[in-house]
Amino acid sequence: MQRTADTTVRLDELGGNLGGVAAVSALTAHARCTEAMLGADMTESVRLRVLQVLSDVHRATGWAAGDVGLRDCARRHFSRAMTCGGAAGDRSRVTEALFGEARAELHFGIPNDALKLFQLGAAAAPTPLSRAMAEGHCGPALGALGLADEALAALRRAHLDAGHAENELTSPEILRAGMQNVDGATYFALGRFDRAAAAFAMAESGMVHATRCLTLTLGELAAAQLRAGELAAGLRTAERVVGLARTLRSAWVRVGLAPLQEAAAARRDSACRDLAHDLAMVRSAV
Repeated sequence: MQRTADTTVRLDELGGNLGGVAAVSALTAHARCTEAMLGADMTESVRLRVLQVLSDVHRATGWAAGDVGLRDCARRHFSRAMTCGGAAGDRSRVTEALFGEARAELHFGIPNDALKLFQLGAAAAPTPLSRAMAEGHCGPALGALGLADEALAALRRAHLDAGHAENELTSPEILRAGMQNVDGATYFALGRFDRAAAAFAMAESGMVHATRCLTLTLGELAAAQLRAGELAAGLRTAERVVGLARTLRSAWVRVGLAPLQEAAAARRDSACRDLAHDLAMVRSAV
């Protein structure tokens, strides 16, 4: 089973660094093969381990499917990941799968459905860490729905839980970067671009995530900087974004860079017009 789990990690990393197109077929086949293991004779302890690994496989496949725009396929895999986690009696894996589906809905531009899933995830979370991340992501969803007071309240609850969660981690700075990321996304959704830019800048400095996540965060940072009038900084950040995006085949990156393209197109200077043109070309090629 360890070899199967290791394969899942490697394929998930491939999708995160090159885009879902690079990994979705392999992960789909990997999920099918892992499902077949349940038909074998095994002890109960081995069966529970197979279910845990299978939950991870389906969660990774859900991310890859979503990243190529296969919404229904992504939802099926996330749902199966939750089912396997529940059958294994593993609340953490159930919550992780629920969180993954919620993130996918937010990427798909369906904040109302995402919010319901994040709220369910926060209620079901077995640890302060998982609760903090679910609560934090309620912020951008609420912001996208125009509910400013509720969005800021969600961030306050998330940061309170995050303070308790630092004891769960050997590298609490990763959690802090994640919280700054959701802060930035919430402030951006609320039109508070100066605060969004500051939060995204702090998030980027502590990120150790995959190329896809880094590209999306930098894209949001650059858009916030341009909207806040930080032209030179925004153009520098956007240059990095364009370079990274060209290495990815990701539907979520294509969608996620729309706010940056819009922010660049809204300005009259030639550098921003050129940037908007470059982004249009990159997004059409992703």
